[in-house]
Amino acid sequence: MEGPQRNLPFILVAWFNEVALFNQVESDQIIVATPTSEVQQAHKHILAMLIWQGEGLVALLREHDVTAQAGLTLADVEATLEELYDRQRVRYGGMTEERRAQILDAVFGAL
Repeated sequence: MEGPQRNLPFILVAWFNEVALFNQVESDQIIVATPTSEVQQAHKHILAMLIWQGEGLVALLREHDVTAQAGLTLADVEATLEELYDRQRVRYGGMTEERRAQILDAVFGAL
């Protein structure tokens, strides 16, 4: 399996770039503006795709950890993936009240 390992640093950086672009678009079109139903549906699908890609990436990195080549750690990737899961739960449901309070406390420092 030389192929996936050789391209893994590129895939890792590309995924982080996708997440960064998603964050910017999400801020502009979902958080600041009032999104249309089409924009919300696209947001939901792209978020799910990023999570799916992140899960696959974490699985590959657990076998071939090349994160140091990109100046990252596996914990960085896992934390970013967890943040995407949290955003999905907040916006589209499935978050327990306890987890919601924990996230709000972490972000805003108090409830």
